[in-house]
Amino acid sequence: MPGTHLVDSGDVVADVLVSAQTHHQIDVVGPPLRSSSRQQRDGHGDDLHAFVIDWEAQQAQCPQGQRRVKWTAGQSQTGESVLRIRFDRATCRACPTRQACTSSPEAPRQLTVKPQVYHEALQAARQRQETPEFRAQYALRAGVESTLSQAVRRFALRQSRSIGLARTHLQQVLTATAMNIVRVIDWLRGKPLGEKKRPAGHFARLVPEPVAIGALATAGGT
Repeated sequence: MPGTHLVDSGDVVADVLVSAQTHHQIDVVGPPLRSSSRQQRDGHGDDLHAFVIDWEAQQAQCPQGQRRVKWTAGQSQTGESVLRIRFDRATCRACPTRQACTSSPEAPRQLTVKPQVYHEALQAARQRQETPEFRAQYALRAGVESTLSQAVRRFALRQSRSIGLARTHLQQVLTATAMNIVRVIDWLRGKPLGEKKRPAGHFARLVPEPVAIGALATAGGT
C-alpha cells in the first residue's frame, strides 16, 4: 500500500483519516471540506477553532474565558458519535460579543464535535492545507486531474466505442498512448502553454505556481 494517498475533498473526512492511519499507516492528503458553521461561511465570528477543548477534563472554554456547563455524548442525524457541548444561558445572553458567537436571540452557544481522535485528525488536515508544503505535495494531484480533463475533453475518454471490457480496455490503452504522443510532439516543438481558456479549477488553484499547471499536466500522463 502507498505511504501517502492524494485524494480529493470527498475522501478527506475524519473517519477515513483515522482509519487509514491507524489500520494501514497511510497518510491521506487532500483539502478537507470547509466547516458548515455560519461563522465559517461569513468569514467572521467565533467558529469552532476559537474554542479551547480539554478532552481529559471534558471541558471547553470560549474566547471570552467562559467554560461549558454541559458535556453530552450523542449521535448526529447520520448516526455518527458526537459530543454536544453547551454553555450557560445567562452568561451567553450577557456576553458583549454574543453576535460574533451565535445568531440565536435566546439560546446559549452550543458546539457539536466528533470524538477527540476524529476531531483532532480533521483539524490537523485543515491546518496542513494552509501550508506551502501541502501545496507543493498536492500539486501532483492537480497534474493527475489535468490529465483526466485532457483525456475527457480532447480524447473522449468517457465514451467506449466498443462493447465489452477487453475492447474498452484496449481503447483506454490506445488513448493513453495517443495522449503521450501528442504531449511529446508539443514538447519537441517547444509549443508554449498559452493562455488558459477556462478559469483555473479547484485542483489547479492548489498548485504553488500557476505556470506549473501545464507542466504537471504533461508529466501526469507519462
